[in-house]
Amino acid sequence: MNIYVYDGNFDSLISLCAELIASKITPENIMTEDKSHGYLFDKIYLSFNQNLYDRLNSRLNQISKTAYAHICAAFLSETEGMEIKIFNYIQTVLRLSLEKNISQQKIDDYLENFADSSIRELNQLSKKVYIERHRFLGLIRFSELSDKTLYAQFEPDHNISLLLAPHFKQRLPKDNWIIHDIARGIGAVYDKEKNDYILCGLENTAGIIYSEEENAFRQIWQRYWKEIAIPERKNPKCQLNFMPKRYWKHLTETENLNR
Repeated sequence: MNIYVYDGNFDSLISLCAELIASKITPENIMTEDKSHGYLFDKIYLSFNQNLYDRLNSRLNQISKTAYAHICAAFLSETEGMEIKIFNYIQTVLRLSLEKNISQQKIDDYLENFADSSIRELNQLSKKVYIERHRFLGLIRFSELSDKTLYAQFEPDHNISLLLAPHFKQRLPKDNWIIHDIARGIGAVYDKEKNDYILCGLENTAGIIYSEEENAFRQIWQRYWKEIAIPERKNPKCQLNFMPKRYWKHLTETENLNR
């Protein structure tokens, strides 16, 4: 059994895939070090290769930006086994690119061929990530801090902070804001003066101080949410499809509801 181990970084995974493909090796599995403790003698480490990474990364972007976006989204899913699915998908994309007289559009069309297991499995991961991103575009709730920064906590299933940040950069360009994935201890931090954001570690929330107006804002929003409800049209099952209960504790309007 050949288990290939990497450090959990996206660039390292692409480098590893490039080296395996160049060496014509098909791994039985690829995983991070922390998930490989049960394999004492079958683990193989390959160091990061900048040249191979650059070549494969550039090649994938040239072949299909759609494919590259799916690969990135699948990686952000952080789902167990996603690495080997990414490897298989990359092999499929490279194989398609070598076929004679095939255009990028034809490649993109083939990437919708779910009869191909490598495409179907990776697209399932990618779809879950983008569905959750879409949900959180409507579920993120900002609170105003004492320095007027807008701050939002959330706990997504997938690592989607960088997928959310461009939306809020466009939506809130005149405010400093932070979206904080407290489960992973990371956040996207936007600086309005630089008109840009960075992803960084945000472990401690103990020092957060809300503005004096924040409680009033919360009460107004909670009252608005309650008053606009039409009792005859309540549909809890439909509501939970769009707003799963696991997200409720970070929603201003549901923070006082029994869970």
